[in-house]
Amino acid sequence: MLSGCATTTPDALQPLLRPSGLPAAVARQAPPIDPPALEREIHRLVNEVRLAHGLHALDWSDRLAGVARAHSQDMARHGYFSHLSPTGADPAARAAAAGLPTLTRSADGWSNGLGENIFLTHRFDAYVVHHDRPEASRYEVDWKSPHEVAREAVAAWMQSPAHRANILYPAYTTAAVGVVPGPHETVFITQNFSCRSLQASLLPPAGNRPDTRPGER
Repeated sequence: MLSGCATTTPDALQPLLRPSGLPAAVARQAPPIDPPALEREIHRLVNEVRLAHGLHALDWSDRLAGVARAHSQDMARHGYFSHLSPTGADPAARAAAAGLPTLTRSADGWSNGLGENIFLTHRFDAYVVHHDRPEASRYEVDWKSPHEVAREAVAAWMQSPAHRANILYPAYTTAAVGVVPGPHETVFITQNFSCRSLQASLLPPAGNRPDTRPGER
């Protein structure tokens, strides 16, 4: 099984970005994925984790979902896996481009209020090639169910300190997930988090905003 979050080393991720070795006819036998349903399942599992740690559940944000889906689509289309896009856009820049402010007000002043988790995995755990037929090889594939993909993503994030910190950050109140099936039997997943106070009316004048570099936590 191959999978990775943003803290996985680039060398370990390369097999996920290359052809899996499955013939196209075999790949078409994969169970269907319903991206919106998988997005909601990941969101539900993240809320289960937060509740287990004594935190409030996160509300779903359709606007954040659009940002998350766009980043997953961009990674799948251009064959990369990173919080930073090939054009140099980070999570806060992508949110700002979608019209979402990324500063939040707290007792300590103004700070970046956007977080992002990303995950990449194959749609199968493993496969075996049987050469018992003279006319063609036979492939036995252990496909993952959508629920298994969801649990794998959340488990990987909870094992990564930075991604775990996003999931368990008390100030976040809204979140959303963007799921995009990618090439080579992969699934690209992005989750974005924000604070409820991320509203344009709450932003200070441009000259009074902190000089911070927005990005993922």
